[in-house]
Amino acid sequence: MTHPTLRSSGFSHVRPSIRNLMILLFSVSLAACGGGGGGGDSTPKVSDGGTGSPGAAPTTPAGSPSASTTTPASPPNGATTTPATPPSAGAGSGSTPSQTSAPALTVNADQQQTAPGGANVTLTASGSQDISKVEWALAPGSPGSLAQTSGNSVEYIPPPTGTVIVNNIVNVIANTGNVTTNITIVLSGSANVNSGTAGAISITPLAPPSQDSGTPNTPVPPAPGVYLIAGNDFGAGIANGTGTSARFDTPSAVARDAQGNLYVADSANYVIRKISAQGVVTTLAGMPGVRGNVDAKGAAARFSRPSGIAVDSSGIIYVAETENATIRKVTPDGTVTTLAGRPGESGSTDGLGTDARFSSNSKNIAIDLAGNVYVTEMFCVRKVTPAGRVTTIASKCGSAGSADGPAADARFSHLKGLAVDSAGNVYVVDGGVSRNGSPPNTVFITTASIRKITANGIVSTLAGASMSLQVGTEGAGDALAGGAAAALGFVNGKGTEARFRFPEGLTIDRAGNLFVSDRGNQAIRRITPDGVVTTVVGAPGEGGSVDGAIADARLMAPAGITVDVAGILYITDDVHHTIRKIVPGSSVTTLAGAAPQSGSVDGTGASARFNGPRGITRDANGNIFVADTLNRTIRRIGTDGIVSTLAGSPGQMGTTDGIGSAARFGGPLGLAADLTGNIFVSDVSRNIRRITSTGAVSTYAGSIYSPGVTVDRNGDVFATSDLAVIKLGPQFGIVAGATRLSGTDDGVGTAARFVSPSGIAADTVGNLYVIDNGSAIRKISPAGSVSTLAGVPSQYGTQDGTGTAARFNFPQSLTVDVEGNIYIAETYAIRKITPLGIVTTVAGASVSGQGNGLSNIYKPLGLVMTGPKTLAFTSGNGVFELRLP
Repeated sequence: MTHPTLRSSGFSHVRPSIRNLMILLFSVSLAACGGGGGGGDSTPKVSDGGTGSPGAAPTTPAGSPSASTTTPASPPNGATTTPATPPSAGAGSGSTPSQTSAPALTVNADQQQTAPGGANVTLTASGSQDISKVEWALAPGSPGSLAQTSGNSVEYIPPPTGTVIVNNIVNVIANTGNVTTNITIVLSGSANVNSGTAGAISITPLAPPSQDSGTPNTPVPPAPGVYLIAGNDFGAGIANGTGTSARFDTPSAVARDAQGNLYVADSANYVIRKISAQGVVTTLAGMPGVRGNVDAKGAAARFSRPSGIAVDSSGIIYVAETENATIRKVTPDGTVTTLAGRPGESGSTDGLGTDARFSSNSKNIAIDLAGNVYVTEMFCVRKVTPAGRVTTIASKCGSAGSADGPAADARFSHLKGLAVDSAGNVYVVDGGVSRNGSPPNTVFITTASIRKITANGIVSTLAGASMSLQVGTEGAGDALAGGAAAALGFVNGKGTEARFRFPEGLTIDRAGNLFVSDRGNQAIRRITPDGVVTTVVGAPGEGGSVDGAIADARLMAPAGITVDVAGILYITDDVHHTIRKIVPGSSVTTLAGAAPQSGSVDGTGASARFNGPRGITRDANGNIFVADTLNRTIRRIGTDGIVSTLAGSPGQMGTTDGIGSAARFGGPLGLAADLTGNIFVSDVSRNIRRITSTGAVSTYAGSIYSPGVTVDRNGDVFATSDLAVIKLGPQFGIVAGATRLSGTDDGVGTAARFVSPSGIAADTVGNLYVIDNGSAIRKISPAGSVSTLAGVPSQYGTQDGTGTAARFNFPQSLTVDVEGNIYIAETYAIRKITPLGIVTTVAGASVSGQGNGLSNIYKPLGLVMTGPKTLAFTSGNGVFELRLP
């Protein structure tokens, strides 16, 4: 499915502790690091950003003899499915059509990958359809050709040798007239490649019968679940599934057990995920989107930003938690206990179990053959025995530096990755920027090195460099830039001749070779036991999620890394939210997750591109309109599924009124439609804009910053602004609340108080509903009486219940159906409030666990009713539809 985290470009993939200094003082030198930033905040952040990096090519899990795709009756998590056009929202709330299984169509390929000038690929269709009537086509932009366009089997012919490949994903479409399904083929063999998005599965209505036939055919409605309408997946998410259908949010570390299972610290989802040897992703412990510290089994356990992960020889998993400042232990069946540290109490105290303290920088973890656990903090390395005894084995936890020597005298600057060899030597990544002292005696330390701690506590630098510079009151910027120039780079060589750029993860193979995820260089580096550094894959300034041969493959932000007994590497990419598999000297594939794509492309379904869409509304004719926030445009999705740009010009900021592309927006947020086809837009430029059906844009109201706008049954326009709800147009005035007077008081008109009103919606009888302070839903009657319908201002949570017993977790938008039920787009869920104030969760991670299509909801933003039991929402870089039972 989809997953919205509206991300900034530039340096948001670099750790927060050094990000500000980097941006301020030497952003130019790091521009080659690439763009994108991870998600995970409970409130989405909207900021300027360019087109996202290329998406990941889909991969077939290990053991699969061929690639195939099937149209399921109920789409799996991660499937991109366009449903039949929903009924009009005004059609009433009659009974929901009975769900029937969709006719099946399966396409198999005799090989998943070829190359320019390479072997043809044979595609074969099968299923319950009349496969002799299958029509075949290449999606726009797919290189190569088809030998024929109909029949149950066709040949895909790759382009000639030497062709420059712009898109190395071939999307082949098979259509029977009733069911359409796509299959993707990867074209490798060119250094100039961009990965595309896996093909969308579409279930279309059955064709009407001829006049002399019997009973009319009935369109097959998709089963309850989440379906792609337009755009594509953002990459981040919570979905379980196989391979690229699964989703992660900022996966920070990965570890492997003896049976070939991988375990991932899915940091911003607050869970531990398991990837089986067959590529099936499940949630082992924790509840996606719900942070905390609870020792329990499976979904009852709670984590808060798990960051480091390791597995011992018996299959026990150890987790370093950033926010809880604890070390947790997870058994193979998902039972979680706390090994050391006390939740919420940070420090550097050695001791036994809960008497010990860890800092909030405990991010990496490793295990030796005796079962001892090693943990890196910012400036020191800690050891935890199997009994939970914690000691500090190197450096002083509160002191930065870059000195080698005995454990007590050695100093580190910014410790990250960690590995232990069979002799008990500990290796750490020291990669970042820190400082000691204050002006006029400030010392800036820039490090990009791999350090070794022997069993007897001697610290040395195995590879890479560091630089410490002392400055006076002036010259801090020059010192930092100078240190960066000396310590950072991309150089292979031996020992301190080598250079890295913000290295992060570390692992070690049986021969004692170290492998480093060189994040800033978007590469994986290898260090032999005697310190010789070479590059395994990747190149600085050429980030992406391109699968294929080693020479062609690209990485974006490699973070966690582990290696198996065969020397195969597995890494996490916490910007593109994927798990990649690297066979040194051979190939790179995406094992799980899918990389995001953004842009501004008109088209149909998954071929369209958005960039951080937010607001959404629907007109009386069934057209959907989207505030494409980061593109600064308003997009239209017709009932035929075609996406077009109604107003604004992609990437062009302003407040100019005009027709179509001549108009300019600062950053459209909320949308609302009236009965005559006008669209009202709340814009970050502090204006409410009106767009006619012909695309003519005018300023309806100025000097108003409003995150939400709505139109009632009479055509009156309302917006939330400052601490009040206002009515726009000729009858401009405050409906409820008072500017500059904050509070939670219910009351009539200006006697009521709001804390931070945002989203707003109107029902069919004239009531207004407002999200207040990300935690309560307030109701304003037609007479102006304000009451709290559900939740409590400033009290957050995810509890269902009635009225003030319920809790909300930063809802972003709301909509109302014809029966007066309110639907709320919340961080990880869609919630429903009946007219009596009864709150339930209708879609999200907590709904029927992870095995139900309704569970696949991730950070929805805009929300609008499209039928009695269907809602459209924006999320990530796509527009999706939720079909309820």
